[in-house]
Amino acid sequence: MKQNDAIETVKQNTYVRYNMEDGVWDILLGFGMVFLALCLQYNMLSFFGLFAVFAPMITRILKRKYVYPRIGVVLFRKYPKAHRPRIIMGSIFVIIISFIGVAFTLYTKASPIITFAYSYPWGFIILAILIAGGIMQDNKFYLYAFMMCIPIYFTHLFNTNTYYRSITVILLVVLLICMEKIVKKGTVKKTIQIKQRYARFEHDLVIVLSVIGGIALYFNMKNVSLANQLRDFGLTHLSIVIGNFVAFLLLVIGMAFTSFRYILYGFLLSAIVFIPYLIADEKANLWHFLLSLGVFIISIGITVLMRFIKKYPVLEVTNETK
Repeated sequence: MKQNDAIETVKQNTYVRYNMEDGVWDILLGFGMVFLALCLQYNMLSFFGLFAVFAPMITRILKRKYVYPRIGVVLFRKYPKAHRPRIIMGSIFVIIISFIGVAFTLYTKASPIITFAYSYPWGFIILAILIAGGIMQDNKFYLYAFMMCIPIYFTHLFNTNTYYRSITVILLVVLLICMEKIVKKGTVKKTIQIKQRYARFEHDLVIVLSVIGGIALYFNMKNVSLANQLRDFGLTHLSIVIGNFVAFLLLVIGMAFTSFRYILYGFLLSAIVFIPYLIADEKANLWHFLLSLGVFIISIGITVLMRFIKKYPVLEVTNETK
């Protein structure tokens, strides 16, 4: 029993080292906040979805250049060749839908009318897919749910513009069918069993948040007074709601991996979204505080990465073939 506990401890420490000790996620989080601040400043919030396309590329580049040569990388089973086209197709979909939404918004020039006639059933489908992904612990469901969120990102268009809704839904269905065919050609096998075991809390968190979101969505659809008040508060103070939600996720990650850095990020972000409400001009200050926090997190991430580089020298690979 003690031997098994020791093995489990080694596995957990290995997983934490691969994800938290190198500072790559800190750098990525900082760049995300800087990009969000610039989008807010120049009224281009719709383009923030493009960060989801470039974020995996940044992570992969940093990991391959600084992390893997020092502590190695273990893949119990290789990804199939079909995995890369699936990611590329999903990224192209995000870009196309974002540009279609911006184009329709500029073309119609209509004032945004908040209506949720089609968003409610679509939202329940998204939450069901998230719950299925959490139960099956399969990340592809999260990818599908994320892609389904892109059309309703433009809430006014999705609920009032038939052409936009039809185009986006048809493109989404065609893309999901093509992606599933790609998966069947090359079966997607699980990688890194250590990660699957110790990242279970991520799937459990998705299930809990999806259930809470489904209950809130149902009460909102039924026009319950408390739900309406919370919805109106969320729409009026959107920065507080989203900021504290992200801060909550950072706190959960920090406590799960016993990382003081992420707990600090969560508290700072939660405090920053409240600061503009204490100052006269809200919009003129929110982006500035987010930009400062992003630069601060990037500097911490770079510091952690430099310490990681000094701590773990590049592994020497001996060539045993003669």
